[in-house]
Amino acid sequence: MKRSHSFAAFEFTLIALFIGGCASGPAPQSSLPGTTMATPQLERDTVALVLGIDRIDDCTCNQRKIINREIGSRSVEYWTVDRCGTLLRYTITYSPSPRGGTLILLDPSPEVVRQGAVPLPPWPKMFEDVWYRAGDRGLSLRAYSASGKIVISEQSIAFGENGDAFEISTSDIKSVCWGKMEWDTVNEWVIIRYGSPEKMAGFKDGSRLGWGTRTPEIMSALSYVLKKRPVKSKH
Repeated sequence: MKRSHSFAAFEFTLIALFIGGCASGPAPQSSLPGTTMATPQLERDTVALVLGIDRIDDCTCNQRKIINREIGSRSVEYWTVDRCGTLLRYTITYSPSPRGGTLILLDPSPEVVRQGAVPLPPWPKMFEDVWYRAGDRGLSLRAYSASGKIVISEQSIAFGENGDAFEISTSDIKSVCWGKMEWDTVNEWVIIRYGSPEKMAGFKDGSRLGWGTRTPEIMSALSYVLKKRPVKSKH
C-alpha cells in the first residue's frame, strides 16, 4: 500500500504526522535506547519528526540525538533528545488515523530536563530559497510566483525583498495546513489562510530546484508561532 505523509497543526498545540505504519507493542530490534510501542517503520518516522522539530528550535546545534524513550499511559511515549548538552523531553502520542495507518502527535514544546551550556537561540526563524505561490495564481509553467527569503517570527511572516516583498501579521492568520494548491499537481505546499476577505499563500523549500527537504520545518515553524502569536484585540 502506498504511504502518504502530511503535516497539520491541531489547536496550535500539536504537530501531527500521518503514516501508514501501526503501533503494536514494543519494537523488538531497535538500535535506540529505551522502549517504544512503534514498529520499525513507525519508529523511523517518529525519529525524523522529533529531530526535525528539535532542529527548528535550534538550527545552530549539529549534535543532537535521542538518548532515552519511555512508554507512558495508553499510547503516550516520552522521547528525550540531547541537543548539544541540553536535554529535552518530548511527549508523543500514537493513535489510529481516520485515513488508515497511524497518527503521530507531537507536542512541539518539550520539557527542559537539563539546560546545557549552549543557550536556545531566539526567534525569528529564517529560511532561504523559499518558493511562494499566491492563492489566486492561475495555470503557469513555473510552479511559484516568487522565490526568496522568509522570516517567521511570533508577530509576522515576512517574505522576499524589494518588489516581491510582503508581510503578514500572525494575528491575521486563520489556519495552516499542508497540501496541494490549484493548478499544481506536483508540489506539496505549506498553505496559510489569512486576512479578511480571506487570502491564501503557499510556501515550500525551493532549493535544489524544488527538491529541498526543509518544507516540513517551515510548516513546523508556522504552527509553532501560531501558538505563541499575540492575541488580536476585538475592540
